[in-house]
Amino acid sequence: TTKHVRDCAACPGDFQVDGYGPVSLVPTGWTEKHCGGQVEVTDSEKLVPHMGGRAYFADSCKAGHYDHKTYVGFNLLGKTMRYKTDLSGAGCGCNAAMYLVSMKQNAHKSECYDYYCDANNVCGESCAEIDIQEANLFAWHSTLHTAHDHAGVGKGYGGGGAGWSGPRDWTARQYAPGGECIDTNEPFEVAVSFPTDAQGTLQAMEVTLSQKGKSCPLSVSINQYMGMAELTQALTEGMTPVISYWSANDMLWMDGQGSDGQGPCGSDNRTMCSKAISFYDFTVEDITAPTPAPVPAPVPPATNFLAAVQGTTREPKVHERCAYCPGDFDVPGYGTVSLVPTGWAEDDCGKPVDVVDGLEIVPHMDGRAYFADTCNKGHYDHTTYVGLNL
Repeated sequence: TTKHVRDCAACPGDFQVDGYGPVSLVPTGWTEKHCGGQVEVTDSEKLVPHMGGRAYFADSCKAGHYDHKTYVGFNLLGKTMRYKTDLSGAGCGCNAAMYLVSMKQNAHKSECYDYYCDANNVCGESCAEIDIQEANLFAWHSTLHTAHDHAGVGKGYGGGGAGWSGPRDWTARQYAPGGECIDTNEPFEVAVSFPTDAQGTLQAMEVTLSQKGKSCPLSVSINQYMGMAELTQALTEGMTPVISYWSANDMLWMDGQGSDGQGPCGSDNRTMCSKAISFYDFTVEDITAPTPAPVPAPVPPATNFLAAVQGTTREPKVHERCAYCPGDFDVPGYGTVSLVPTGWAEDDCGKPVDVVDGLEIVPHMDGRAYFADTCNKGHYDHTTYVGLNL
């Protein structure tokens, strides 16, 4: 063991991943003369990569010794992973990343000597890569890569260059410092899900950003990719979560304005990046299935709507002066709808509801009316009421 390995070798610490258990953080750089960027685990179990830092989730950490078999291998098929991130200070030219790679299966030490691999062959070894987060205060990218697909397929917001623009699934009003939906000056939650079909094949990567006090979460779904079968295999075998923080003066592929001029950053300045960012509160859970709607109780046979409500077939007395059909209107995607008002059997006729020029429905104070396929003046029939399957 060389002196610089001994000087660099330290285990940052352990933290809890709810739904998995205790995890150790293993940093890169034990074999680099400059020791790499520092990554720490705070007393509150926040993972804090300093600029230039990169670290891997592992079941154990032995300072100065890398072993690919100790790296965590998450099978997230049919699962959701949640965590919080704080990007404050990571401006244009900074990249705070959280991603998955197939390090556990890589038996080659690589040029980084820590078994690192990714889809861009950074350390001389290629493997599947799922970028959950490549982000800063102004831009966000989520991308799927097979082992040799450098570009991959991604969504989010930001980036571009001469003749091309990056994803524009969100806007600078929604995701930004002081943003309407995600204020990147403050921490926010990331939820990534990997739904499968009945055969267990990956169908999509679904990413949702949400923030306390904001009512408009931002979501993307990457569900059209030629490499789903390969990524299904990679996730089945188990992929290792990686966190990193790095910078460059040519990060415009991620945060640039692009040819449409709609991206956030006109230039990148790596010297403006904060010293560190953080990730914390990791959870792995099954994808929550939608709660089925309760089956409505059967309505007893009845000759009209009031009888159905009252549980009797008595035909109510209709006051002819009250009986009228307000009119018809069009519901695009459904068709023509008639309006049926309440009050035909009331002494005071109820309150009117009007259809104006087939365009506007105008209930007067205390008026009530129902959407129906037909209106038979003076006669209520529950079978004529519209039943929308939404």
